[in-house]
Amino acid sequence: MTCGDLFAGIGGMSLGLERAGFTVRWQVEREPYCEAILVRHWPAVPRRRDVRFAGAATLERVDLIAGGFPCQDISTAGRGGGLAGHRSGLWREFARIVRELRPRWVLVENVPALRRRGADTVLGDLEAAGYTCWPLVVGARHVGAPHRRDRVWIVGRLADPDGGYRGAGDQQRQLQEPQSDAGRPSTGVADTSGTAGWGSGTRGSEARELGMHGLADADVEGPRTERRSGLLDRERAALRNDVDRCDGARLEGRRVPGRQRAHQWPARPGYPPHDWESPRTVESPVGRRAHGISARLASARWRNELKALGNAVVPQVVEAIGRAILSIEEAL
Repeated sequence: MTCGDLFAGIGGMSLGLERAGFTVRWQVEREPYCEAILVRHWPAVPRRRDVRFAGAATLERVDLIAGGFPCQDISTAGRGGGLAGHRSGLWREFARIVRELRPRWVLVENVPALRRRGADTVLGDLEAAGYTCWPLVVGARHVGAPHRRDRVWIVGRLADPDGGYRGAGDQQRQLQEPQSDAGRPSTGVADTSGTAGWGSGTRGSEARELGMHGLADADVEGPRTERRSGLLDRERAALRNDVDRCDGARLEGRRVPGRQRAHQWPARPGYPPHDWESPRTVESPVGRRAHGISARLASARWRNELKALGNAVVPQVVEAIGRAILSIEEAL
């Protein structure tokens, strides 16, 4: 399967999808530093610089479009403008490109605050374009990293890949379907709070049957299958129980009954790492004095590196989701 990467950054989405088995056909990124990284690692992949001027006329049709649109207006660290903000409002361009290219799959990423600041709009735009959506919350800790870095992931699948948009009558019938097997009304739009997970929506049961429930909330009941990709249900359930019991606590290396060592908090910045932590190797070689490079240039590049890493996604999470999507495609 082929994919395109919007708001590509330093290529975290491209790398994860490539590891899962996708072929990257194009990337869109405007930051010069990030673009230089993309050129180095994907020299043969075409790139566009501005998402506002990208679309069906300039981008190849692909099976999946992925992207993490800007979070500055959504994050709790910002002013809270949401999708009305200048930067996070670029979601409208993301949605426009999806409507023009109509890929079979869409993968959207953003910070957890999206659940309160725009998830309803994102899901509504995708549903209106003919996509059935499943929201997930998956963090770096779920793939073995010693930090949380939770992110909202919205996986959308074209409900009618061989036809056009679904008519208003079809959507109305979808809204009036009987309750799902979990006792909740099937609204056709996945629950943005994360409590319903994959159980809601007209294709929720299909997703569970095909094995994609391994990436959904662990409290959703459904049939188990041998064909599963990504995170195991048991691990997800254990992680959720840990979070519920330890919410608000700062577990700085100390054990909690029932928690495994891999789920402990790493040492805070400035403190020596615990004996179970992986070596801290994220250090720029230009952060030190380097022959032939001025201190001003070195510090500017270091700032660019920090900014790029802060905006990046965890490739291992993207890989797990990508493998789940491929397993569904193989089963259909």
